[in-house]
Amino acid sequence: MLYRISSLWGLVIVLAVSSTSQAALAADAGSKRVLVILSSARYLDLQKHKKYETGFYLNELAVPAKALVTAGYDLVFTNPKGNIVTWDHHSANALYFNKDLKQEQEAEHFVEHLLTVRHPRSLSSVRKEGVDDYDAVFIPGGHAPMQDLATNPDLGAILSEFHKRHRITALICHGPIALLSTLTSPQSFMESLEGGNLRQARSASRNWIYRGYHMTAFSNAEEKIVETSRLHAQVRVTPATSLRLAGAFLEDAPIWKPNVVTDRELVTGQQPFSDDVFTRTLLLALAQKRKT
Repeated sequence: MLYRISSLWGLVIVLAVSSTSQAALAADAGSKRVLVILSSARYLDLQKHKKYETGFYLNELAVPAKALVTAGYDLVFTNPKGNIVTWDHHSANALYFNKDLKQEQEAEHFVEHLLTVRHPRSLSSVRKEGVDDYDAVFIPGGHAPMQDLATNPDLGAILSEFHKRHRITALICHGPIALLSTLTSPQSFMESLEGGNLRQARSASRNWIYRGYHMTAFSNAEEKIVETSRLHAQVRVTPATSLRLAGAFLEDAPIWKPNVVTDRELVTGQQPFSDDVFTRTLLLALAQKRKT
């Protein structure tokens, strides 16, 4: 299986993922903390006043979270409201777990027993406390982050701190749209983009801290398929379009193919089928950080 790594200088290198087990990486990990940021939204607003019931994607949270716990990391969950959250019911599907129903059921059981998932802290409380004690921040996908993370000021401040400290920031699928929260005025950027005022949107993103970074996210081609087959309406903006317009270099793989891009402290995965490679890349990045 292949994944892409973007170097500090923006060069894309293709590497084969080793067969190193997650348990082997655990030896270097120790007992540390990872901040897991979820959306508070249960619905995504679509075009023409339509809505889509959503949440986080089960495998995009369960696979990395289980590996992190196995590797000795404490997970602290947070979202904008500090409210109870759940997964998008479409993601409770064996398709996303190597077509293995048992794996999917185990993932449900694992997530249900992470009590802090059911009772996350508010982003404002985490911001007030500070992020000194965290090794990394992780944001899973599902469509929910598009509703309330891209413009959240508390999240913007938290991610800016991780960026300033060069600490690992890992996002998958629709999760990378949360990076836009670090814009000086993310609300203005999103409103300009939705209104088709691209010049104004570019102006609102000129000082973005992730400008020039290589990354990936749910592609426009994949979004178009989902809009037709599941949403039955168009999203207001797509992660790929908004991130590109803000100044990121998006690295798209063919639809539904695993793809992970790493640039400096940033680790991003394209969609649900990137979960295994994304998890291994995240664990490896954490182990390397510990060594330095």
